[in-house]
Amino acid sequence: MKTRRRIPVSPRFRAVLLSGLAVVLVSSCGRHDQQKSDAPAGPSAADSGVVVLEPEALKNAGLHVSPAGPAIIDVIVELPGEVRFDPQRVLEVRPRFPGVVRELRRQVGERVHRGDVVAEIESNESLTSYAVTSAITGRVVARPLAVGQTVTTDVSLYTIADLSTVWIEFAIYPNDLARIHVGAPARVAPQSAGGPPQHGTVSYVGPSLERDARVSVGRVVLRNDDGRWEPGLFADVSITVDHADVAVAVPDTAIVRTDEGPAVFVAQGARFRMQKVAVGRSDGTHTEIRSGITAGTPVVDRNAFILKSELEKSSVEQ
Repeated sequence: MKTRRRIPVSPRFRAVLLSGLAVVLVSSCGRHDQQKSDAPAGPSAADSGVVVLEPEALKNAGLHVSPAGPAIIDVIVELPGEVRFDPQRVLEVRPRFPGVVRELRRQVGERVHRGDVVAEIESNESLTSYAVTSAITGRVVARPLAVGQTVTTDVSLYTIADLSTVWIEFAIYPNDLARIHVGAPARVAPQSAGGPPQHGTVSYVGPSLERDARVSVGRVVLRNDDGRWEPGLFADVSITVDHADVAVAVPDTAIVRTDEGPAVFVAQGARFRMQKVAVGRSDGTHTEIRSGITAGTPVVDRNAFILKSELEKSSVEQ
């Protein structure tokens, strides 16, 4: 029978041995942690372009989904315009006889009615005063004279304009002249003042280009019962010149703008995937989609900006 022999180990050797073992263990653990940290993380919402909403969040977002599909899109030409007086509704108030202005009863901006007395003139011949009245209802837009001045029958005391209708005159450039015709639908929007756009039709197209400006002139006549179309106001005029049948279109509200171009959110239940698209013609209501999605694809067409905000938030939080 063999007997195992115990070899005595000094305390110092034991300490060195344990120290080396500890180094090996620490080194091994370090490699394991490093391998874990180097492992690729799963895709985030920002990386994948996908937003998943919880039921409560989905309810509160107020999203609406509709399928992309064929549409008739108006082909529109947009042109700069300006509000002008209707010359047929402007009156120059003049004295009937030469004399001296004794009274001016109206200020610029005041409204007058037909038959209202607007001035008193002392006649040079009779040395008696006579009343000057307005022949139309409108608003005083100019009063160039002052009390005490001498006037003749060709001098204007007032300019009074009936602003119940106004002209919107717009420039027509050479490449658009053949496409714009009398009767074409028009949409007029003020550039600076508030209020919704107003619709009308083209009532006049100039026969030729103006020599200096190299543009022709078109006109839209608008009702101005609320008085918001002030002469001199600049406007954007959109003329419908044609209609196009497109195979795939979405409401304008479905399109979001990103740094990489336009996109839509494709709906898959509570999951929404951002899809880049190439857009074509638009009439301000619907936009043609040339690539990226096909007809029948369900897209978010209301409050899509909420989904875009969620993606941007996820990107910032990374």
